[in-house]
Amino acid sequence: MVMEEREGGPKGAPVEDPKARRHRMAGDRARLKALERRWVAEGDSERLWEEEHVLLIQLLKDGDARTVAKLAKGAKYALSGKGTAKDLADAALALWALERMDEAEPVLKAAMERLPSNRYPWDLLLRKVSSGGSPEEEIAFIEGQLDRVPWKGFALLQLGTRHVDVAAGALVRKDTEECRRHLDAARAALERARTERDATDEMRRTADRLAALVSRLEGRVAAPDHTTESLALKRIFKEASRNLQLEDEIRSVADAAGVKIEGEVDRELDLDELERIAMQEGPDAEQERTITVIKVTPTLATAEDRRRKPEPPADDVGEA
Repeated sequence: MVMEEREGGPKGAPVEDPKARRHRMAGDRARLKALERRWVAEGDSERLWEEEHVLLIQLLKDGDARTVAKLAKGAKYALSGKGTAKDLADAALALWALERMDEAEPVLKAAMERLPSNRYPWDLLLRKVSSGGSPEEEIAFIEGQLDRVPWKGFALLQLGTRHVDVAAGALVRKDTEECRRHLDAARAALERARTERDATDEMRRTADRLAALVSRLEGRVAAPDHTTESLALKRIFKEASRNLQLEDEIRSVADAAGVKIEGEVDRELDLDELERIAMQEGPDAEQERTITVIKVTPTLATAEDRRRKPEPPADDVGEA
């Protein structure tokens, strides 16, 4: 690696030695050849697909787009009856690495049909649906493949996960009917996933964790008034209702007693909050508890008293 420094300014970005880059690309191409030999010796596998996928992305990153494009041109041959598993992987992964997903789709579908035990092509197709569609479209894609794939436990686990995602979104939108529908579907998919032949211990643990989440969401839907948020809102509204009732009672008593209440109560004013703010702003020594009172002014309470009300002094006449 060599560093290039701009004159009169800070150091620029590191510039790689072209020889080092060419050496790395040569190594990547050698590993690609080694993968081809492994495909012949080992047969098709998800691990080989994954390793080639990573390798093709690295070749593009290093600037060797020619090698990747050459593999992508083999799509037509891969789709013919003569194409091997390696030909399908070369074409599908090269097109995917070049972000030509629409062209990769028929190759991936062919790989699913010819390589039924390999989940990698199916996973890439699901990623394509996810990138351009909604969770509902992902669910429809998985359900449409359930009868065709031999690894149903894996597919059902993916299905249950999508149903949980949609249910959580519906709960946020307050759409309880849709939430319940997807929670029921999620629970059914997860229960089925645990019993399939391809289910591993790790898959079962994942299914159990998702099932626990389903139970929590079901509780939120069944008893929304018992959630922390709902209880807090309920308490606030209860306090507000009690304060308004108290104000009405005070006014009724004051009117009967001939007492006038000066000023109007601000129904939106949170006195407790104001008191907390005031307590926080002052020093600790000055933080004393306060009591809020309604100021009242006694007036003449009876009709007889009102008739005997003295006239205001002459110097007060005309004053506001």
